Amino acid sequence: MTIQEVVAALQAEKQANVPSRFPCRAIMVKNISGYCDLLSELKKISDIHLVDTMELFSGADVMPKYENLKDSSYKDKWVILTGVGEYLRLFAKSEMNDRRFASLWGYQAPEDSTGRIIIPLWGCEAQWFDKSLHLMADLRQQDFYYDCTNVDDEVQQMKLLILSGDFEGYISKLESMKGNLKIGLQDWFEYWSDPVPKKTEFVLLTRRYRSVSTVNDKISVHVISDTLSMIQESMKGASALTKDNCSDEMQKILFDYALKGKSLDASLLSILNVSSFSGQDIMGKWKTLDESHRMFVKLWFNLHPDNTYLCHCFSITTNLKNIPDVIMLEIFKNWSDKPNWVQEYRLLMNIMGLSPDKRVFKELDTIPIYEQRLDFIVGNSIEARTYILNMFGNWMRVNSSQALSSEKLKKLYPELSAYLDDEKISLDDEIKHYMAKYKSYKLKNTLPEDEETYFNGIQTDIYDTRYSILSEYFDSDTIVLWIDALGIEWLPLLRWSLLSNCDASIKAVSIGQARLPTETIFNDNEWKKTTIPHDKLDKLDKLAHKGVIDDDNYYSCVQEQLTFVANIYQKVNELMQQYHRIIITGDHGTSRLAARLFHNRDGMPVPNGGTVFSHGRYCLIDDQSKPSVPNTRIVKAADGNHYVVYENYDHFKISGFAAGADDDNAVYGEVHGGATPEELLVPVIVLDSNRDIPLSGEWEKDTVKISMKKVKLQINFNKPVNQLQVRIAGIDGETVCASDKKIWNIMFRGIGKGTYSVQVYANNKIVTMPDITIKPALGGGEGDLPI
Repeated sequence: MTIQEVVAALQAEKQANVPSRFPCRAIMVKNISGYCDLLSELKKISDIHLVDTMELFSGADVMPKYENLKDSSYKDKWVILTGVGEYLRLFAKSEMNDRRFASLWGYQAPEDSTGRIIIPLWGCEAQWFDKSLHLMADLRQQDFYYDCTNVDDEVQQMKLLILSGDFEGYISKLESMKGNLKIGLQDWFEYWSDPVPKKTEFVLLTRRYRSVSTVNDKISVHVISDTLSMIQESMKGASALTKDNCSDEMQKILFDYALKGKSLDASLLSILNVSSFSGQDIMGKWKTLDESHRMFVKLWFNLHPDNTYLCHCFSITTNLKNIPDVIMLEIFKNWSDKPNWVQEYRLLMNIMGLSPDKRVFKELDTIPIYEQRLDFIVGNSIEARTYILNMFGNWMRVNSSQALSSEKLKKLYPELSAYLDDEKISLDDEIKHYMAKYKSYKLKNTLPEDEETYFNGIQTDIYDTRYSILSEYFDSDTIVLWIDALGIEWLPLLRWSLLSNCDASIKAVSIGQARLPTETIFNDNEWKKTTIPHDKLDKLDKLAHKGVIDDDNYYSCVQEQLTFVANIYQKVNELMQQYHRIIITGDHGTSRLAARLFHNRDGMPVPNGGTVFSHGRYCLIDDQSKPSVPNTRIVKAADGNHYVVYENYDHFKISGFAAGADDDNAVYGEVHGGATPEELLVPVIVLDSNRDIPLSGEWEKDTVKISMKKVKLQINFNKPVNQLQVRIAGIDGETVCASDKKIWNIMFRGIGKGTYSVQVYANNKIVTMPDITIKPALGGGEGDLPI
């Protein structure tokens, strides 16, 4: 369409007083000359006026408030809104988020509104049709955009130079620059209400330059924002700033403070959001700081050097990305001369969330005193715990009493301390002494020198069987949590963790005998054949046999064992949502020493006709055979067969890999099947929740059919119910309970098909249940099949 055709159409609309929910009309031309012609023609429309910039701008250099034109005073007015094309050209990016103009363009006026907002545009087709601005997304408005461009129209050229607010103090000098100077956005928008066709070069000074989109084309928009010289001149203390220590981004940030007359120090504190400079506070936010703010931290230390470890680290750093590594490692070059830096190092490691890695551990190995190494281990990472365990094993070899009494170690690795602390556990003195020695050998990865003395006086048969202990504590609200490979070595750690993390009371702690041979297959009938609910965790056994995936390091495996046992409380807390009592026990234990000696000792001859299992820990024999094998016992197992089981670390001859024979290059591996205390004895912990578990129920089936004109339902409760009333559609059901009073059967008569809400009252309390769906009998009626 031509300009004249569009204007004529608009004039006709006005004369006819046509109402429109969408008041905006946009008209696009190619160049400034066409824009001037369009303005001239629009002004000829009767009773129309230009929108004064005072109606849009509350200040000389603020963004236009297009929402002002939504005011009811414009309901029936016809106005011309200029400057929109320049707004889109400069602020397309911010418009995507702010939608200042888009909200006006899509604005819907009252149905009887006859007003119009006529928007002349030139050379901004790209912005108008930019999909991210969504200006043409509404099909209802497509007819309100008029394209008056022509392929023969001259392509407009224009240069617009944007200067930041840094230059406001130099306006007199800017006036001599080539181009028409406009100061502030209001001045720029005012110009486009009556432009000069031949003027094509402009300079705009605005503090909104950060939001301006740079354009490199025939219509170019170029932004200049160099402010370093301004900052150096106007900010106290800023003479020390250079392009090397104050990046462009830092200059942009500092400029605002320079305008306020702040000193450099005060500006830096404001930028870092602190009232006074504290290196520790700043480093606690290091991960969240962007590059420029990190450079401000380095700038502060350059301006205010001190004798702290942190300042030292910044002074030797050329790349701020390496600051965490420098803080982590530089201490090892300086701690002997600067021992006071060690505590600062620990604080920095903690507040920055840094975890020691292989480089740190390599440095630690050069420190001869084990106790001193602990000063440099910060955090609770897997790698740190693994290193501590390896170091502790070596420390135990050198001075076990010193290692065991280390208060630093107890604070640093409380799980290890709890594992070793058996003072609160009721054990036979010989067994307690034995387990202490066993754990010592396990952690040192060494073997007893005198095995006869090691096993002397050990009696495991003084303990009751596991099942006899379990059966004492079974009740209707109990579940048994079976931990595969949970031997008594883990009892102190497990007890400590439960007391620390569960809202429960330990009713009993006992030691029981597993069934021989100590394999799951000979022990699992205790949970498979009982009616008591049970759950099972297998990771501890998998660690014993397979170690940590892709890591054959023995101490990595021990670390995972300690972590797993310490975290059993999480499963316990989960089960306590349903059960009042949790009984925790194991099917058997494991032995590190038996695994080690599998490689360090020759195997014993296999009895005639015998079949060897589990790295020689036991052997299947004929029922009539009674071979005499030292240090063994013959047992009849749960499967009815007879087995010869070792009570010490001997084994029947068989090939395989259990753990490796090297004391110094420890490889994962533990075995079970034998009758040593660590294999045979298992803990039984009875834990009662301190909280009441709310009564709940669930339908056995939430969809049932009518049969013999009756509806039969079943509710399974989580706790025994002594009294039950169930009502559907005002009809009470007939209730009958099972012997445990948890399962209730309900029968209804005279209820038709449909989906019903159900009222359930159990033990005089409302129990919320899902709706029940009742379907007709097979014949499609309300009862029996048709006759």
